[in-house]
Amino acid sequence: YIVPSFNPPHKGRSGLSAFSYRYEMTKLAIENIKSKTKIILSDIETEEDGFSYTLNTVRKINREILKNSNLYLICGSDVLYDVKKWHKPDKLLKEIGLYVFTRPGFDDENLQIHAKSVIESYNAEIYFSKLKMPDISSNNIRKNLNSDMLSAKSDLQDNIYDFSFSGLKTAVLSHINSVRQRCDQLCIEDVCASFQ
Repeated sequence: YIVPSFNPPHKGRSGLSAFSYRYEMTKLAIENIKSKTKIILSDIETEEDGFSYTLNTVRKINREILKNSNLYLICGSDVLYDVKKWHKPDKLLKEIGLYVFTRPGFDDENLQIHAKSVIESYNAEIYFSKLKMPDISSNNIRKNLNSDMLSAKSDLQDNIYDFSFSGLKTAVLSHINSVRQRCDQLCIEDVCASFQ
């Protein structure tokens, strides 16, 4: 399941694009791989009032859809450093495991120490991907697009962001390129929302 967050507690409403834009961007991102996989895009969080906490979403998916399956949250290694800030991390990590993709620039030894701390603190189940990831992040894209359009455009034309991470970033790149080819105004917030 891919579940775009409806009302994330860690994001300010002012910089957050409408859920409908983020949902549609995600739909476009998985369009080419959906038929080849068991990926399901869900708007399950729109059924709840208030903040969209991962714990509530996981419980609802497990209770109503997957009937107590083993669930894993796929995330980047930077997420491990924020576990203590999550809503009820002790309860969440009893219900899901983490599948972590290591990102360039993170000290592997320090990451393993931190992962061990999370495992010990929360009795968490953590797996690491051995897949080498390009040195790219949504924060860098936002920063480039906000600070210097010309350098970001040059970067994009050089295809440094042209790769597939389940199709999401490739779809975003394709969207950016098509907007620029049409000489339309690029709404940075809408583009970046797909990385939330």
